[in-house]
Amino acid sequence: MGRRVHWAGIGPNPLRRRVDRAEAWFAMVLTVAVVACGPVLVWRSGETAYDRAAAAADWQRNRFVPVHAVLLQDTGDFIPVYGEDGKAKAAVQAEWTAPDGTRRVGPVIPPAPGTAGTTVLIWTDSAGNPGERPDSDPMGAAIGVGLLIALLLVAVHAGVLLGVRWWLDRRRMAAWQQEWKDVEPRWSGRR
Repeated sequence: MGRRVHWAGIGPNPLRRRVDRAEAWFAMVLTVAVVACGPVLVWRSGETAYDRAAAAADWQRNRFVPVHAVLLQDTGDFIPVYGEDGKAKAAVQAEWTAPDGTRRVGPVIPPAPGTAGTTVLIWTDSAGNPGERPDSDPMGAAIGVGLLIALLLVAVHAGVLLGVRWWLDRRRMAAWQQEWKDVEPRWSGRR
């Protein structure tokens, strides 16, 4: 235990100044606080992100419904359009039945290449207009937010410790310089 106290810098070393011991205590208390409260904060923020992403996914699932559409053209006949995910997508004419029972014809982006007459799954709103497939990932949102909060906690912890050390180092150097001004004339014999 004595080695740990010595390593932490809080032991009764006669060469340590009061400000050195205060810095060691501050670092220890801050670290214990981050270690004790950090996991709870990470868990709660991840849980909140999960709940919000799950609510968004439910909203998307309630807004868009899957329907089967029959392609009226081959997907290879058109110049591909690149989506946000970087994958090539080609809009082709298709026919489908809207949720209200009306037959609809219009351009759709099929999930995979196909030929005329191929049945594909598309997502439409309640009016039958094609839309994007709901792809909210609540678990991915929770993990991402949790990792971000954990990294932010580590960065804030390190920043506070470095800021306090910088401020205390300035005070230590000023005190050292003042002490040297007091001692140097007696030591060197100059007045």
